[in-house]
Amino acid sequence: MKTKKASILVVIALLCGCQIPAPPLSAVGEGYTPTHKNIERATVVSDPSLTMQDQEKIKNAMAELKPLPEAKSDAGVITVSKGSASPSGTITASANTYLGQWDLSAGAGENEKVSRLRFRAVINTFITEKTLKNVKLLLNGRQIGTTIPFMKSSAVQSITSNVADVNDVTFNVGNSLIVAMGGTKSVFVAADATDLYAGNTVQVALVSESDNVEGQISSASANAPAATIAGNVITIE
Repeated sequence: MKTKKASILVVIALLCGCQIPAPPLSAVGEGYTPTHKNIERATVVSDPSLTMQDQEKIKNAMAELKPLPEAKSDAGVITVSKGSASPSGTITASANTYLGQWDLSAGAGENEKVSRLRFRAVINTFITEKTLKNVKLLLNGRQIGTTIPFMKSSAVQSITSNVADVNDVTFNVGNSLIVAMGGTKSVFVAADATDLYAGNTVQVALVSESDNVEGQISSASANAPAATIAGNVITIE
């Protein structure tokens, strides 16, 4: 029987235009799992020696095959904005002080993975050392990336400049920040502001970055954000 099956030619006509050989007939039977996931539908043509039972098994197997997802026209699209919960006004300096929120929204084309985010602070204080300590990036209240020990006030660039400053800090987040297509995720920056005094002001910005976003179907790259987005000015009481 195996010799007979091996001699049978099964031709799969692929409507997707791909030329992929059919699975061998010997693999069709109990427990057979289709593997050609890019076949949308197919027609099985065989010689007359193929039994009706075998033909039915092959047709059923082909009917289960699904196409790979395709990126839509707005693939590789992500928009960034200041979040509505971004703190403002007067706050008490403390450990893990929330300093800003930003919303990242993916287009309807595909999921978008954000690999890193860069931030800048401008701190107006009466002391020479203008520093925030133990800076963290939070997603849904959970820290992503590693804690950055210090973030100093920008050395040269303004809060909204797209040009990198030597005191900017970058969080590398690996696979922790994937925005579902059509969805939005919000990130917060928190830091210890206990070294600051009443009357000092702090403003944090999400700084322009290049090629830090990758579409999960198309592999298209994007920038998040395309232009620096400043949070609100916060005054320490």
